[in-house]
Amino acid sequence: MKFLFIISLLCSLILASCNGQGSIDDSVLKPMEEKAFDLSTLPKDWVMLTPTDSGLVVFNSCDGGNSLVSILKNNNSYRLLLHGTQEDDEFDILKTTLGAGDTVFLKAEWTNSDERQDFKFVWKDKEKKHAQWITTFSSGITTVDIFVASDQQTNYPKIDQPCKECWGEECDER
Repeated sequence: MKFLFIISLLCSLILASCNGQGSIDDSVLKPMEEKAFDLSTLPKDWVMLTPTDSGLVVFNSCDGGNSLVSILKNNNSYRLLLHGTQEDDEFDILKTTLGAGDTVFLKAEWTNSDERQDFKFVWKDKEKKHAQWITTFSSGITTVDIFVASDQQTNYPKIDQPCKECWGEECDER
């Protein structure tokens, strides 16, 4: 009896698909189209926020400052500059796409190199202009850092690490 039920169910499905009823919409099978994203809609300069027990702060270390991200427009193309610490890294943006939940994917290439680097920009709070910048470097290190648009950084306490904590007695602090 069970076998007969399965056969009749299969026949019903085949007949329904021949009639065009109950068939799967072709758009379900196609991958989602990538929607291009215009980087000019994002703030241009970002300052890293450091989580502490008392909340987020702008932390300037004594040996490298604070991490900054800048989106630079160069004619009809964009560059991404990671700077403010010991080394600056610059990337040519090859492609930007919008994903679910306002997530922006950036396909980039290290400037003056053919090494690719992907970044993900995720809004955490648009009103406060908080976002995460995420990337995994070829070394395997993944960075997931919280940034705030630079025009909002004054809404957070600023902590400058004392020079002596990095350089000891070599500091000339008064």
